[in-house]
Amino acid sequence: MSKILNFSILGKRNSGKCSLNKAINLFTKELLHPKDFVYNNNKYHIFPIPCCGNDLKDNFDISIKNSDFILITIDSNELNDINKENNYYAHLILLSIINGIQNIIFVLTKCIGKDENVSTNNNNVEKLKNFMNELYEKIKTKFNIDNIKINFDFCFIDSLEGYGIEELLNKFPKNVNIDITENKNNPISILGLYDKYPDKEREEFVISCKIINECNKNSLNINETKLNLFYIDDKLNEMKQIKDIIPFKLSLADGNYVEKLDDINNQFISLKFKLNSIENNFINNPLRNCFLSFNEKDENICFFDIFEADIMIISFLSDEELKEKIFTILTKGCKCLFSNYNSDIECTIINIVGEYENSNSNISKKKIINCKNGVSAKILINLTRPILATKFDICNKFGSFRLLKDGECFALGKINKYKPFKK
Repeated sequence: MSKILNFSILGKRNSGKCSLNKAINLFTKELLHPKDFVYNNNKYHIFPIPCCGNDLKDNFDISIKNSDFILITIDSNELNDINKENNYYAHLILLSIINGIQNIIFVLTKCIGKDENVSTNNNNVEKLKNFMNELYEKIKTKFNIDNIKINFDFCFIDSLEGYGIEELLNKFPKNVNIDITENKNNPISILGLYDKYPDKEREEFVISCKIINECNKNSLNINETKLNLFYIDDKLNEMKQIKDIIPFKLSLADGNYVEKLDDINNQFISLKFKLNSIENNFINNPLRNCFLSFNEKDENICFFDIFEADIMIISFLSDEELKEKIFTILTKGCKCLFSNYNSDIECTIINIVGEYENSNSNISKKKIINCKNGVSAKILINLTRPILATKFDICNKFGSFRLLKDGECFALGKINKYKPFKK
């Protein structure tokens, strides 16, 4: 069974997202099933395009979390003013990095697809390339992520005429199996999201999963593969483990059921288990915070409520809007919302270690942080309840988070150290 590669089309309002989606469907002749298509023997699934009315909210974050790669559309008519949108594109790039995205294709839309315009279009693509590469280097330096590699690609299209669509599709990541047999550094295999009440009539329950990069198993067999479930018992306020549960059904992102999954890296799947294989205190409390792992012992999965983190003030809002709607400065005692892959929890900043200077190796020991886009700092956070997570260096997807105030994201962060929870 070939792997399905999931992607999202992101961009500012009226930047050509929907037109691009339609142009891809026309080119691949997938008019009846606009979310799925096959190109060059590779199968792709398009996650829903974020609603234009809310394109500054959580929709982008949700789309990126479920994608293997993303397309970002930029209106060619607004290219000359792209410097004004530094914060917007920096936010998207950093969101992609912390969610494990390895490929971003920047698509210059609304170009005129005629021979006499090729030179102009190529010059505009080069200008866009220089802007994004320079922005990426700044982000890497400020957020101290030189060890993370992300691939940028660029092209221009005329969606109305279908010009450039074939070139764009040829830039899509190919369905190539990854050799992971020698990688034993990352024992976390699957993130489970148990978000439904069990079907007691059918005596089964479902866990939706996102399998992360470089896990240390290379296949999953129905009715054979044993998994270990780590979850939080809210009543006892402790982490629990259920050993050797075996899925009896496996469905992919397109809804099709398969018996075996050979290339499990970065797949979005749903697993069905029998009710009698699980404990009641898990079944009766649908959770949003659990892990499935191939390993019985997983030291990198930790249960904690206090942790040290690096954050970067980065928002879709301007600096003026940040000061007006959120904070002018961050200080000890500030309260906000912590949001990671599967938890939204109130938190308090209990200490500010300092603000990073020009590079992320030098830190100025300040007790306040200017709430301004591009500022990075080291802080200590206390959550109102413990979570299951890990450090950013072990897995960027499960070791990263957002900080929000009144529904607006104002910072992205990575977990460096944590203190195991004790009652």
